[in-house]
Amino acid sequence: ISPTNRGDAAAGQVRRHLKDARGGEHGTSMLGLKLASSGSTWWAYELKAQRGIVVEEELFTSKKRAHVSPKKREDKMVERLARCDGGGACGFTISPKNSPGVDWRRVGRAAGCVVAWERSNLAKTVVSIVRKRVLRVCGGKSNVRAGGKKADCGNATAVFRVDDVEALLIKQLEWRVDFEAAVAAARARPGSCFLRMRYEDFQRNETAELRRLFRDALGLGEPRRKDGKRLATMKKTSDDLRDVIENYAEIEAYAAAVEAAASPRL
Repeated sequence: ISPTNRGDAAAGQVRRHLKDARGGEHGTSMLGLKLASSGSTWWAYELKAQRGIVVEEELFTSKKRAHVSPKKREDKMVERLARCDGGGACGFTISPKNSPGVDWRRVGRAAGCVVAWERSNLAKTVVSIVRKRVLRVCGGKSNVRAGGKKADCGNATAVFRVDDVEALLIKQLEWRVDFEAAVAAARARPGSCFLRMRYEDFQRNETAELRRLFRDALGLGEPRRKDGKRLATMKKTSDDLRDVIENYAEIEAYAAAVEAAASPRL
């Protein structure tokens, strides 16, 4: 195989980064299954900022999978997980909705630990999708980025119809069913390592959640940032939805009308 092969390059990068792991600690491979539009970009940024772990974000997106069969995707995932053979930990995050037909039981058997990342509040997940639509206006993709500069999509807005809200809520429920099925299959191996993480818990106490992952699941001890400082991240769009949704009053009225009948997850 040519040394310029991208797979070899990725493997070399993993080995170089794993040399930065703490001496005497032995990590594992991590399969990060994530629910779509769940704030996982922030989670991935935080993981990448830590010592002793290498995380590839979204191994297969909807575009990347276009000409790759489920079997080849499985092979690629198993291959990636098998490369985590040094001190420290490595792995990737992936959304099951972007890889239909994959045998998650097989992929899960290759992982040292399966981590499920989700966002419990479905309505806020829909809001995340709203922001992605707004980001398209200014050429962006993810609402979170590293750094502390002024938001470059601060003035971008979009109209969001009530019909869109209903359709996206239904779509979220469908994605969640697929997500939970993938999680159940991936963690089916008896005695396997499994950890469920939620956006809301990470938001409340990021340090404690990182400690749960690093110390309790991956065997890395206490999490340590590469530069010893807190990672600076920012949102490209405004936190106030009034600045993002042009017809905010209409959406707010709709939400108030259905609130009483909505489930706790909404």
